[in-house]
Amino acid sequence: MQGTRGHEVIQNETPIHRLVNDILGLIFAFCVNPWHRMEVDSLKTEGRTLRSIHHVNRRWREVALSFPFLWGNTIDPDNSGVQWLELSLNRSRTAPLYIVSKAPERGRPVFQTRKKWELLETHFHRCVYLYALLGPNRGNHGVYDILFRNSESLESTLSFPSLTHVSILTLSTPRIQWSSGLSSLRCLVLTGLPPWAETLDIEPSAHISSFPALEEFHLNIGVAASSDILKSIETLDGCNFTLQIVLPGLSTTTADVVSAFWMATLRHFMSTPFTYVAVKYDGTVFRFLAMTSSNRTLQVTIDTTNAKIDDGSPGWEYLSTLPFEYRSALHTSAYISWFVMVKHFPAALTPVETLAIDSLRQDTFPIHMLFLLSHLPRVGRLRLQNTAATNPGWYQGLRVRPCTMPGDGADSSSNIMLPHLRLLELPIGVPAHVMETLVSPFVMYRQSRGAPIKVSSKQLYDRYKLLKIF
Repeated sequence: MQGTRGHEVIQNETPIHRLVNDILGLIFAFCVNPWHRMEVDSLKTEGRTLRSIHHVNRRWREVALSFPFLWGNTIDPDNSGVQWLELSLNRSRTAPLYIVSKAPERGRPVFQTRKKWELLETHFHRCVYLYALLGPNRGNHGVYDILFRNSESLESTLSFPSLTHVSILTLSTPRIQWSSGLSSLRCLVLTGLPPWAETLDIEPSAHISSFPALEEFHLNIGVAASSDILKSIETLDGCNFTLQIVLPGLSTTTADVVSAFWMATLRHFMSTPFTYVAVKYDGTVFRFLAMTSSNRTLQVTIDTTNAKIDDGSPGWEYLSTLPFEYRSALHTSAYISWFVMVKHFPAALTPVETLAIDSLRQDTFPIHMLFLLSHLPRVGRLRLQNTAATNPGWYQGLRVRPCTMPGDGADSSSNIMLPHLRLLELPIGVPAHVMETLVSPFVMYRQSRGAPIKVSSKQLYDRYKLLKIF
């Protein structure tokens, strides 16, 4: 007896046993956090962890059971039996549900899957997050029924009053033929896995899905399928877009396909002009970031690795006249991007006040940038980083515009690039010889043209966000 009491005393004096239940519950919460999942099998690991926690001792079990959100965070129908799924749902009580599921592979029995989702149906009004893996080799039941029309059993009875986050990882083109009741959705992530299809594997949908509460839209897919997806959704002015687009390397992409992507994207920003624009070149990838005065964000990443664009497409014959070194997929797609913006959406670019340019591993000044720079009349602040801050080509390209713009007037600065530029920001550590041979002559040139500028060295940071899938 004395030995038993001694063991209890030692156990109660250990630091972990002196924690109050609320603190212990928060520690458990770190083990099952749906927002920190970085791997596909993270949820499976978290489910095992939660089972282990509630088997350690009586107190840990009681604490785990007293925090229903722990069980709502780990709803995993794919790796749970019907009994464990039902137990988890009951233990979650009225807590929000975070559900991760794959559509079953074709040929597998559907009885267990249907039984699980019929069970989930009674609790689906509490679902706030749904992550789904779909694909051409997977059946059209289970989570497929939840998301898309053509459902044979559940679509007519389900509603989505609490759903705020949906992530779809698919092996084919993501379909946007949503069931009704997604008015509360705040975040939508669509990811298509390679190989990228050059044509849609379904007919373009005439159905338009409206997301009045959507705050974040993330798309990661080949360029061919992106336009149909962007055309099939309606969002309000407060929605931020993060688009990661890939140009396939197995076949040639036409200029019209790239143009259609930008037309479909920028129509969502017609009523919210940009005040900040950033362009970044990184090898075969270029990024475009634009922000409005209300901090609404459009971020587009275009990956041209191994891609080829047909520069002889009808209406785009000018592309074939560019110097050979500027006819890569990167330069061609960038030129098409700026052309569409300037020609069809000039009102979005005119108010831009800050322009940031970052160039990595680019030996030459991209000539297509002249087209964009020539149509940013109100830029007063220019930020240059990496090669853009040290390459002579950039300072030469930032001098004289190749053409004048309407409404410039006859002042002496009308034919210089960025006529209202007043501040040039460079990163800390620019070499002295660059300041002497490039920056100073550029400043003197501006002053001689009646458009003086100041130079500032500061710590510049990257505003680009990574696409979060899980």
